[in-house]
Amino acid sequence: MKSIKVILIGFILAVALVAWPAGYMQYITAGIGFLLAAVLMAWLGVHRRKSAQKEYEDDMRRYTGTTMMKVVWIEESADERW
Repeated sequence: MKSIKVILIGFILAVALVAWPAGYMQYITAGIGFLLAAVLMAWLGVHRRKSAQKEYEDDMRRYTGTTMMKVVWIEESADERW
């Protein structure tokens, strides 16, 4: 919920800066707005990547297991497929 608020506030500020009609400052405010949007997108990407890594580690912990096995047959194959 916190990240959604940060994203929403960031986009609102970015849009407000881009659309702010301040005469000679229009290019500066537009640049700041686009820069803020870029920083927000980078932060969102890093945040999503970290959460995906945590989910992957959790899945590995849950669904990875070992068992004792006995090899009963080994066959070597020399088939080549093109």
